[in-house]
Amino acid sequence: MKVALAYFLVLVLENYIFIAIRFVVGTVMAFIMHAIVVRLLGLTEDSTPGVVVAVPGVAAGLVGTALTIGFAYLVFSWLAGPRSFQAIPLMAALLPLGWTLREDVKHYRLLRRTRREFEETLMQATASDMAVVTGALTGRIAGLAIGAIWAIALGFK
Repeated sequence: MKVALAYFLVLVLENYIFIAIRFVVGTVMAFIMHAIVVRLLGLTEDSTPGVVVAVPGVAAGLVGTALTIGFAYLVFSWLAGPRSFQAIPLMAALLPLGWTLREDVKHYRLLRRTRREFEETLMQATASDMAVVTGALTGRIAGLAIGAIWAIALGFK
């Protein structure tokens, strides 16, 4: 019963935790990158829109994935015992992240299509949006890949 409760908590709460962590980390990193690029280096935002938003997106994706896996580890260790977090609970932890990844891919494709259609008139705004989505998508895919490799490694123990 405790294992079923742990799976339920992980599958239901993890996506909300990931979104909150990604928002907080992405926002903080965006302010830091803005300060570095615009204030310290003296560059304008127009010259480097992708750098200011792509790096926070990647960082938010990686940190969010790591912390949601950590949340799943804590839930399973607390409810089902310290040695209960193996390959299957790890895959259960990665499952909700895959659902939100699908939405990010749809958003990326929509922005890419919009960018092609309005390349001349909306170049600056669309480039910034594309950098945000591309960075988040890259971070999420990298985090899921690392989690999948970790799950495979745990399976061979």
